[in-house]
This record gives sequence, structure tokens and C-alpha cells, in this order.
Amino acid sequence: FKNDHNFKAQLAHFEDMLKTVKRMGDEDFLTSKTFLSAFKGELAPSILVEARVHGMRDDDVDPATDPSNVRGAKAFGSGQFNTVTAVAFKNGEIKVFKPEAPGRAGMERAPYVFEGYEKSQMVSQLNMATQKTADVLGLGDVMAKTSVGKFNGQYGIFMEKVKGNVAPEFLKNDNISRGSLGRTRVQMLSNEGHARVQGQIMRKCNRLDWFDAITGQGDRHNGNVLINVAQGGTVDVKGIDNDTCFPAHRIGLNKYVVAGKHLVLFRQTLENISELYGEHNKQAAMQRLLADKGVTENDDGTYTLDSSKFEAPELNYCLMYTFGMFSNHVPNAIDQDLYDRLQTLKAGPAREDYIADLKTRLPPAAVNAAILRLDDAIRRADELKAKGKVYSEADWNDREKQKAVYNDPDDQMPRLEPQFGTKPRKNIRCSAQLTNAIHSMTQGNYKRQQFDLSAKTDWFR
Repeated sequence: FKNDHNFKAQLAHFEDMLKTVKRMGDEDFLTSKTFLSAFKGELAPSILVEARVHGMRDDDVDPATDPSNVRGAKAFGSGQFNTVTAVAFKNGEIKVFKPEAPGRAGMERAPYVFEGYEKSQMVSQLNMATQKTADVLGLGDVMAKTSVGKFNGQYGIFMEKVKGNVAPEFLKNDNISRGSLGRTRVQMLSNEGHARVQGQIMRKCNRLDWFDAITGQGDRHNGNVLINVAQGGTVDVKGIDNDTCFPAHRIGLNKYVVAGKHLVLFRQTLENISELYGEHNKQAAMQRLLADKGVTENDDGTYTLDSSKFEAPELNYCLMYTFGMFSNHVPNAIDQDLYDRLQTLKAGPAREDYIADLKTRLPPAAVNAAILRLDDAIRRADELKAKGKVYSEADWNDREKQKAVYNDPDDQMPRLEPQFGTKPRKNIRCSAQLTNAIHSMTQGNYKRQQFDLSAKTDWFR
């Protein structure tokens, strides 16, 4: 601070704050770059206070989002539960701001949220838990970077504004748009260039799928996956909107506890599907589904579902409609970099630090579920290693290894009829289906039905 005009005053204030912090016993308070930014006048201290009131760490705040750096803003869009604003900063960056209040207002209507979170759980805490997970696993390349802060007097989260188009728009786009390649241009690439683009899309889709499985993401629908292929062939695939990560009821990559309001939804869905597929004997159909290897009835009347053991594909619908979720895919291959990162989380300081960070953001039940998913992912990664399914970046560009990913056989899901109460949504349900669609697109035989729910159910595996 010696170069500052008010060095003596700053030093006195620094010493006073040090005494206060020592009484608090918080050793990290003064080592935070964010705190020093506030101390030096680069960040409004009120933002740190606001973040701390909401249970955040100093480093969760990005000094670049200080109100003094804002150049302009405009409405960016509205989702099911919130309205977001695109905020332009003087450094040229554009970030999307979503306020915390009323961030959770209305979310109790979403089936995925029933019994999944404590009422005090905030969206900002969930989003920063996903940011920490992305940092630890080296998956920042497939997730929009997130921080907390204030805009127009409201506390909330700032998310990186991701380049590219949502998945269906990318697949429909035939032309170069803003320096990006669309479907036709990708098809016109050389064999080597085509293999590289397809391989990188598949690699990043795979990484995103693992991220979603580990964090328990339940909202990875087609509008929450953005793709951009630059004219030079650089590929970006990123997931946005992580408000429904880290639920307490998803206790493994494929395992779910059905209780409370989820139990009511499960029974209703089970009855509806049994009536549809029961061949005039609904009760017998229900008993057949409940006797499935993937369904366990617990002593307290709740159920545990393990979708990796489902024999009746109809149960996939029960799972989807019970939790209102879009993504449940566990890939049949894993990227080498992610595999290596997971190995560091088996035991030791890296694991301890990660779990300790989650405990500052999530209630105990959510932390326990997160640990179970992490350990399940590590176990699954080791199984894939034994099968030779750990791919280096170069492997993803190999045509034969690409085929081993998108041609992996799986069960067919029966098509829901309109009388079930809703028509099948023509969505890409996760990046696994997107990978299949990308392959068809780039081979020149792209078909719209790739997005239909009657397609492969590998997103439930």
C-alpha cells in the first residue's frame, strides 16, 4: 500500500481490522484477494458484507462486478422462476445477473425441488457449490463461470455470458453466424477437421454429463446447453443454469430416495403408466414395476430407485416425472483429465478441502448426498478404466473410438401416448442425446426425431 496517498490511514484501518478478525478467529479473512480489493477501494465493502450475510466467502465475489465498473444493462430474458439481466462492464465483459430474491420464489412448484432442499437453501449457495466443483474437477471449460454480487441494490449471482446457440438452434443453423460454424459448414470441413470438431463436441458433452451427474443437476434440458464452433474449429460446449444442483434425495449417480411429496408423485405416475401399459390389468402392471430389480421398498414405506438396474423401461418415465428432472445420464466413457482429477479426491487434502467447502454452503443432508455421488463417480471411473474407456484428448478425435461412444447399445424407451396427460417433449434431454444428434448431423442424415423421447434412453444410464 506504500504507493497509495492515504497509506497511513489505510495501515491504521488494516491494523484495526486485523484485531477484529483475530477476535473472530477467521484466519482467511485478510488473506482474501477480494477483501484486499475492498480495502484498496476496488470493491464496495457493502458487497462483501452482503455476501457474508448470505453465507458466502469473500472469494465468491468477483471485484470486476463492482457497481462502479458497470457500463450498461438490459433485460436478458426470463426463466420459469426468475428474470435475468445482461450487465456490461467497462472491461468489455458481459455477465448475466440473476437476483437471489425472489430467486427461490416459485421454485417450490418444481417437482425436482420437493423434499430436495431445506427451505433456507439459497440459489447462490447452490451455484457457488457448483463453481467450486468445477474448479476442483477442472471442468470450468463446460460450465459458465459464476460469482456473487449486487446489481441495482439486489444481491444475486453473476454468470458468464456464454457464446453460441442453444443445442437445437445449433443443429438447425446452416450458416456462419457471428463467426461461428453451423450444421452445413461443419459438414463441409475436411475429414480431419470434421473428426476433430465432432470429437471435441463429444469430449465436452461427456465432461458436462459427468459434471451434471456429480452435482446432481436436474435441469440440463436443451435450452441449458450452449454450443459454439468457431471458424477456426475451436469448440465450446457449456452448461448454464445450475439452480437445481446438489439435491439431498439423489444419493448416487443413479440412486434416488423417493419420500414425502416425491412419494406422492411416484405413486401417481406409477398408476398412470400402469394403466397405460397394463394391458387391461393395472394392478398387475403396478406390481410388476414395483418388483423390478431397480426398485426397493424401504421399511418406512419410502422407495429407493436405482435406474442402472431398471429392467422395465417404463420406470424411466416414473423417475422423470417423479423428480421433474431432465438429466440423469452417466456416460459410458470418461475423459482422461477428469479421471485424473477424480483420483485426487479419493482421499487426502484435496478431498478434505472440497468437502469442507461444501459444508459451508449446503446443509448436512445435501453434503452427504454429494459425497455419495462423488464416491460413486470415482468407483464408476475406475470401472471404465478397467474397460479401456478412459479417453485422452487425442482419443476423442479417433473415428473408431467415437463410434464406441455414440453406438453404445441401450434399451428403447416406450413412447408415451397423449392420454398419459402430456405429449413427449421433443427435447435433447442431455448431452448424450446431443452427441448422437451431432453424429447424425455431421454425417449428413440429421433427423428431427433424434430429439424424441422414443430415442435411446442412455441418459438414464
